[in-house]
Amino acid sequence: MQQQPIYSPVPGPYAQVPVYVPPYMPMQRRDPRLKAASRTYNRMWLLMLLQTLLAVVVEGAILLVNNIVGFVDLYSGMGLQLFSTAMVPISTALPFLVYLKIGRKDVETYLRFRQNGFFQSLLFILAGAGLCILGNYPAFLVQEFFGQFGYEATNQMLGSEPSWSIFLVEFLSTAVLVPVMEEFAFRGVVFSALERHGTGFAVIGSALVFAFAHLDFSIVLFAFVAGLTLAFVYARTRNLWVTVAIHAVNNGLAVIGNYADFLFGRQAELISMLTMVVPMALGLLALIVLMILRRRDLFRKGEPIEGSILPPLTGGEGAGCAIRAPLFWVALSLVVVYTALLFV
Repeated sequence: MQQQPIYSPVPGPYAQVPVYVPPYMPMQRRDPRLKAASRTYNRMWLLMLLQTLLAVVVEGAILLVNNIVGFVDLYSGMGLQLFSTAMVPISTALPFLVYLKIGRKDVETYLRFRQNGFFQSLLFILAGAGLCILGNYPAFLVQEFFGQFGYEATNQMLGSEPSWSIFLVEFLSTAVLVPVMEEFAFRGVVFSALERHGTGFAVIGSALVFAFAHLDFSIVLFAFVAGLTLAFVYARTRNLWVTVAIHAVNNGLAVIGNYADFLFGRQAELISMLTMVVPMALGLLALIVLMILRRRDLFRKGEPIEGSILPPLTGGEGAGCAIRAPLFWVALSLVVVYTALLFV
């Protein structure tokens, strides 16, 4: 049977010229870039969900065994804090480390520590910390609104009576250990994996994964702003220690604010206000200096995508990939359910 031609118009007075489609050429129904990006993004959501599941399973198993055998009082203030600290590497970084090992990934591609100079790094740290702290305000508004209906945010739940030993352990855990583990996981692994499909896609995509890992909707809002900031800084500096420092400043100030009554007594309210206002002011100043001195670097196009010869995704294509990742919807449902449980 003779193959029917597909006609293509030719400018000028000539008649249309038949163009034949070779019988061996497959019809591509879907852009391979989108398929690859959706697959990668779904894997990152899987790692985040495994992170959450691992935390629940391991914590539950340890508590169960401890209740039977009675090694340590994990329900005391210090016991609970030490237990939470010990769980950080397991529940935060372990799934991402396994991903790198099983996939035989080049660690240097994921964990970058490029030299940027002390002054430029300091500017990025100050600007990044200021923007992260600014992200608290949307969270505060949501907490205040939901609070009218019985909602109590996770970070508002009171623990035991504070002491210097508990404060120091929590500070070292929250301001040192957590930033290192989370930056390894979300900027080192998630951002770098997604960046093969475009820097913009990696910034927004990794910020969503980082935000949803916090489960509580009000904290998710804050974490999304922080995630965007940290991913953008990592994309510009290519130095994971810079984002670790930003994360550490934010978390350290949060711990100091939570213990302000214990640490500062009558001056607690003033100190709490200063831990918000001063970093934001310094961050704004640093951002202005960066825009004056490093404007070209700050707004340059993304660097060439390693490991890919395909063009980067556009904004619309990136959004489509996020929607097409089934585990994105699983994570979103988990956030909704967890937040609903905080209404009493």
